[in-house]
Amino acid sequence: SEHEFVDKLRNAASARLLFDGGSLSEPLMVRQLFLEWLVQLHQSEWLFGNKEWILKARRRHTWNFSHRFSLSRGRMEHVVSHVLDLALRTYRSCDERSKAAGQLRGLIQGLGYSINERCDLSPIAKADYKAFRMDGIFEEDPEYLKSLMAAAFNENLLIGSSGTIPP
Repeated sequence: SEHEFVDKLRNAASARLLFDGGSLSEPLMVRQLFLEWLVQLHQSEWLFGNKEWILKARRRHTWNFSHRFSLSRGRMEHVVSHVLDLALRTYRSCDERSKAAGQLRGLIQGLGYSINERCDLSPIAKADYKAFRMDGIFEEDPEYLKSLMAAAFNENLLIGSSGTIPP
């Protein structure tokens, strides 16, 4: 009904405002959404055991989180899966001793996995489980993050510009 639609729209707008935090940036909003999801994941689930158990715990949490914040469960699961996939792919291209590799290992462990000798995901065993800490894994300066995003899209921003190029 129209009333239900308006309620859903209001709830979705409230969630966007909450996670945007005044940054007026869709990518930073999605980042904050993911960070909140990750923090609450570790408050509600134990992420160790076999891959099936970890996936089940993650999906259970995503269902509850999405319901609480009026989000699309499928889209939220897609974001989480995409983060895990990109973290692993990026890790594979890093020097394993680098700061970036350490941050990516921390993120992957936060999602319930470790990286084995073949540079693939392995579930975390109960004996190896440690409480998740975000310290040192995520950049906290939003201005720095905005400048990285601008640099990443720099080529796209310059395409189609008008005027003459100075000599």
